[in-house]
Amino acid sequence: MIKSGERRTNIFPLAFVTLVGLFLINILGFIDTQTGSELGCGRDWPFCKGGIIPAEWDFHTAIEFIHRLIVVIDLVLLVCLTVATWKRYRTRKEIRVLMGICFAGFVGEAALGAMTVFLIIPLQY
Repeated sequence: MIKSGERRTNIFPLAFVTLVGLFLINILGFIDTQTGSELGCGRDWPFCKGGIIPAEWDFHTAIEFIHRLIVVIDLVLLVCLTVATWKRYRTRKEIRVLMGICFAGFVGEAALGAMTVFLIIPLQY
């Protein structure tokens, strides 16, 4: 229950936008894999072809760059959501633990993506 003078924060819109971002990351990851664009930015993760924004573009570079860009944007959203959730539900341990697991899962998935870039053996088609 909200006491007088307290402001209730609604974190649902932030959670929804973050969820949509996670969905887009998965879809773009599938597209990335199916089109063979895993190395569209080269092996210099987190950069793309030697820079933050690639100087030369092609189909595979665009797919991989957009995927990485959405990951970074959603990481910022997830950090904000995690902090907001921990502040809003500081008395609800189960919610804080679940948000911690979500954040750890996101970081783990990003680490797997980075390892893929570094360790993938280019397939011969």
